[in-house]
Amino acid sequence: MTTGLGALALTGRERDLLVAATAGADVAAAAWQRWRAGGSIEQSGLSEQELFPAVFANLPPEALAPSDEAILRGLFRRSWYLHHRLAAVAHSSAAALRAAGIESLLLKGVALAWSRYPAVAARPVSDLDVLVSVRTFERAVDVLLGEGWRLSIERDAPPWLQAVALVDDNGQELDLHRWVFAHRFGGADDGLWERSIPVEVAGSSMRRLTDEDQLVLTLLHGLLGGERNRLRWFVDVHHLVAGAPSWDAVLARARPARIAVRIEAGLRATRQLLGTPVPDAVLEQLSAVPVPRGTRLVWALERRARPAPVDLSLRAYLGYEVYRSAIRAAGRRPSVLGYIRMRYRDLRRQRRLPWAARQAPAVARR
Repeated sequence: MTTGLGALALTGRERDLLVAATAGADVAAAAWQRWRAGGSIEQSGLSEQELFPAVFANLPPEALAPSDEAILRGLFRRSWYLHHRLAAVAHSSAAALRAAGIESLLLKGVALAWSRYPAVAARPVSDLDVLVSVRTFERAVDVLLGEGWRLSIERDAPPWLQAVALVDDNGQELDLHRWVFAHRFGGADDGLWERSIPVEVAGSSMRRLTDEDQLVLTLLHGLLGGERNRLRWFVDVHHLVAGAPSWDAVLARARPARIAVRIEAGLRATRQLLGTPVPDAVLEQLSAVPVPRGTRLVWALERRARPAPVDLSLRAYLGYEVYRSAIRAAGRRPSVLGYIRMRYRDLRRQRRLPWAARQAPAVARR
């Protein structure tokens, strides 16, 4: 068995579907016909299903057979419905936090859909991502618990986890974040709040990251992989770039070497695949950022398929880097043993360890 964290290797059919979701009418229609000739909508995988609302919004009506049009229209309408459900959650949770003196920002899908997509429903979402400050994070959790939300894991989430997941009685999910770039790849959250901008979500004004911050976040998150997001992030990047971000601001956010090497790879891939207008000068400046040999080696491993034991080791290393940075920021001293203990607790909490391992004496208690 092999695996990989990177998300740059695509099949021909996946490329066609991405083009159908973003290109001009004639090119998109031709790409759709090629994709459709190789299989049906009903037999598609999860990553492809995430693109269908964008395909429906982008294709001219005459490019679709009546049966395909009916299915895609239904998926588009369902996406619209789910967006408005989450919009209600966004309004109520933000109001509850604001009443407690806690400011919040929208992240990821909901913010993107209501600000950068030509049609809100073209960008599927499954949950709401909300950012609060590290200082107010614990209090924000208490506020949401008081509003009827439940934590999907135990309360004592380790400080190196960037977010906790909550769920309400209706099955709606909310990921509450305490940091975005800090502690990952040498990034920092300085200025995020001061730079944030308003966004209109179903008739109510909220706040979100700037396009430049969201672009860097989208690239970093997309390159981490995950079946649901494996194709969708290309479309996110395409629409963010179409909004004419300040490339000087993007370069400033991408200055740390471990971020720059990923942003360059993601932007190059999106430009090559979708014709996204990323300037040569931007890619040249990202390529010129000095990257230590060890960082290049880790990035090369992330991008390639590899045996499962190597993948496990790489994920452990990347996780340790996040742990070390977060623990230091909390004024504590990190250690390999401390990371093992906290990771063991986290795995047990999420029930990812076999039953026998959960019954064994916990390393964390030693």
